[in-house]
Amino acid sequence: MPTEKLVDGDFLAKLGEGSYENVIGAVDEAVVANAELFGGDEKSVRTYATYAEHVVVVNRDGEFFRSKWSVSDDNEIVLSDIQEMEDVPVFEAEAMGTQVRDESEQATKELMAGRVPEDQLRSLYHISRNVRLTAEGVEDLFNKQAWFEADWYKAVEEKDKEIRGFLGTEVVRLEVPKPRFEALVKDQVADDQVENHRDGVVAAIKKLRTVFANMKNRTALARQVTESHRLRDKDDEAMAATDFVQFVTGYSEDLDGVLGILNDAVAVSDSGCVRCLARVHDGIADQAYEWTLAAAFSEKLARRFEPVAA
Repeated sequence: MPTEKLVDGDFLAKLGEGSYENVIGAVDEAVVANAELFGGDEKSVRTYATYAEHVVVVNRDGEFFRSKWSVSDDNEIVLSDIQEMEDVPVFEAEAMGTQVRDESEQATKELMAGRVPEDQLRSLYHISRNVRLTAEGVEDLFNKQAWFEADWYKAVEEKDKEIRGFLGTEVVRLEVPKPRFEALVKDQVADDQVENHRDGVVAAIKKLRTVFANMKNRTALARQVTESHRLRDKDDEAMAATDFVQFVTGYSEDLDGVLGILNDAVAVSDSGCVRCLARVHDGIADQAYEWTLAAAFSEKLARRFEPVAA
């Protein structure tokens, strides 16, 4: 706080002795100086919260520790009885998306009913505070997906020739991502050279995310088609409204899943496992043809539906 009057520095120092401000600063310094006790180093350990008799410390791996602190006769901070906190709720990347979606949907219902969704907002806050996201976790989440078993995916595979015929010359203009990191994926790059590929992998994942985001934009009209719509041409042999809605709904839900994984991959891209990120990129890119074809098909066919007049 600025002041026009000057106060003696020694007096100010004595005035602050023993204050919480001084103690908190001293505890922070002690934690950093003893970082190895908390599973890290001075750059990867920080004080999370300081209390009257103990401090909570977290390291880069998301591990939390509780330690007692006291002041010695020499006016030094002493840390003791350090224990890892096993009861800290850590949400896995695999479950985070589902939890956030469920809580968000419930919050929306509460808002529409004119109520403040306090419980849902509190849950979302704790999820965001406690989630520990890693590249390994993102890869594991991707590996557990089975989009190729979805009905819409199988339909695209089975009707590939018909869909390409329906799209006509548009097919040649489709942007279909390709796998790019075979050497990394097959461990053909020396360990001491892997980090050199980070920028290329991250750029490719961001590009892939943009491509899939564009797919979502292209299907905006298709998502507005309902089972009460009908094709403008009564003799049209294309998909009926009921089947089209089911196709687009399944595709859109899975598209959100892909974008969630790509967003998570970008979130951990600065320091996450490069090989893991490369495998996620190439795994998604390897299936991109079917995704791209589905988006183009949905966009074009949606224009041929119209609502039934009341």
